[in-house]
Amino acid sequence: MSGWLHLVVPMVVVLSLAAAPLSLTAAPAAPVLKTIRVALPAHPTLLDPGNHRSRITETILRNIGDGLYTEMPDGKLIPEIAESTSRIDPATWQFKIRRGIVFHNGDPLTADDVVFTYVRATQDGAMEGRTSPRKSLFVGVKMVQKIDDYTVRFHRSVPVSQYRMQVTAINMQIMPKRYFEQVGPDGFVRKPVGAGPFRFIEGDIRERIVLERFDEYWGGSPEPPGRPGPPPIDRAIFEFIPDPASRVAAIRSGAVDIIQAVPADMVSVLRADPGINVATTKGTNMLFLALNVTKPPFSDKRVRQAVAHAINYQLIVDKLYGGMGNVLGGRPFMDASEVVDPTLKPYAYSPGKARALLKEAGASGAGFVIDTAPDGRDLAQAIAQMLDIVGLRAEVRVWELAALRPLAQRGERTAVVDGWGNASGNPMWAYWTCGAEQAANFSLYIRPEFDKLMNDAQNTPSEALRTARFRQGYAMIYDELPIITLLVPQVIEASRKRVLNFTPHPNGRVNLHRVDVER
Repeated sequence: MSGWLHLVVPMVVVLSLAAAPLSLTAAPAAPVLKTIRVALPAHPTLLDPGNHRSRITETILRNIGDGLYTEMPDGKLIPEIAESTSRIDPATWQFKIRRGIVFHNGDPLTADDVVFTYVRATQDGAMEGRTSPRKSLFVGVKMVQKIDDYTVRFHRSVPVSQYRMQVTAINMQIMPKRYFEQVGPDGFVRKPVGAGPFRFIEGDIRERIVLERFDEYWGGSPEPPGRPGPPPIDRAIFEFIPDPASRVAAIRSGAVDIIQAVPADMVSVLRADPGINVATTKGTNMLFLALNVTKPPFSDKRVRQAVAHAINYQLIVDKLYGGMGNVLGGRPFMDASEVVDPTLKPYAYSPGKARALLKEAGASGAGFVIDTAPDGRDLAQAIAQMLDIVGLRAEVRVWELAALRPLAQRGERTAVVDGWGNASGNPMWAYWTCGAEQAANFSLYIRPEFDKLMNDAQNTPSEALRTARFRQGYAMIYDELPIITLLVPQVIEASRKRVLNFTPHPNGRVNLHRVDVER
């Protein structure tokens, strides 16, 4: 049998050579794409710059599209699509737009696109008959006017500082007017187009988004470190991994290159890994417990105040966040906010006072569910344990964030642990989370006096009166507690050592404009 095999094999070889002439040159190898994979802690919503209020969504959109201004990790606001900014009068600001910028579909970016983008986001009913959920970021913008093809003016209802005008300019990615009108809102979210460093290739907001370098990218602002121009990487893939342990496992295995929202108890583990860098920076995401004021037991203010006294905020920061966070304790503003009220102190941890308030309200022993997303699980469970000590029975239920928020907005949840960012320290944060019909008003708190105070405050030219009105509004929320602010955690992110030029951003954005990877 061995001889038979010996004879057959050479014959097969000879026949193969006869059928296919020998090539003297090898086929060129397919190029290896420089790819970076980023794991985000939640799913995005619609990939529409004017139709979301999600940091996760904005992270992706900021890599697809550029804005008039952008914010650096150190908080500095720098021009991006805007070439220059000037004040025309106390309430009017003018932006000059850089020439030569094109969208991914080849259309030139002009003043028409800037006006379209901002009118759609700032004016009632301008988003296909509805009002943009981002409108509250631009309160006071009366009109956006085209002066010429590369000049736009913003008319405000009251005078505004250059800083506050620049904040307006960082909050939107410029959209291509002609393309949007051709494909409509549904077509746009299926294939978003911008003027940023990466163009959309494929993806699903439930799974992952794949972006590819835009070789005609205008280069980006000259101010950040690195060489202006198209990004050095070929492809960026955003993966959505809500479970914190799964994110950590993904970066340790090399399945992803960057992860956000590193659990504090995993920092030492990741720092011990020679292939991983861990970096932290100050945070701007305010975590809170929203209590539905339309449902028992939280329809009674005394119960809400009891909860505020039952929570040991500093212990949560120390044990869950490794000391990397700042206590809020019911104060509806960060210490770094533009307006603060130093007379409002964090609610004192006092189980005895909490029990007395519950007894007075007849709510001792009441039970309810705290709903949260995966990243809020440990925080919600810690709160539930502290409430059990004072006689409240709280069960924790975990959802995907994209599914939870619509339910909370409709008032279908009793208590929700969530976070709502305040990237610029805007004094309107309390209004976004407690104002009538606001996107993050999960408590269903409706108080016309509060709404009037906050809206009047931001439209008040007098700085002293403006501050006084904001503080009146803060005092109201601090007392009535439709939400109980908990803390502002530091941003903790990790990257593989092969990732170059990556710096965590206080606002949770992953800007890949100049990030590179070693092959």
